[in-house]
Amino acid sequence: MKKTAEQEVQLKLAIRDVVARSRNHCHSTFHRKALPDGLQYRYMGLILGAIIAILSFFLGAVFRPYLTGYATKKGENLATHEDIDKLVDQIKAVTEATKKI
Repeated sequence: MKKTAEQEVQLKLAIRDVVARSRNHCHSTFHRKALPDGLQYRYMGLILGAIIAILSFFLGAVFRPYLTGYATKKGENLATHEDIDKLVDQIKAVTEATKKI
């Protein structure tokens, strides 16, 4: 069966219209779908962001004392380690100086 040029153009236009309608239908109905509790999908990003912010606040409040104490102790240990390294270097210098004498 041979198609004429006009039939091919009509077929292509019909396919394009079907594809365009399906895209518009999916896009327009996406925001209208309701969750069981009546919330819409477009608010889910806002709600999820608020939940994450609240959880972050509470986790920070719970772990802050621990992390502060940990960081303080870690800083003291680092300072002690650096002081010991300086003392070792001074002792090496004194030892070398006494060997020369």
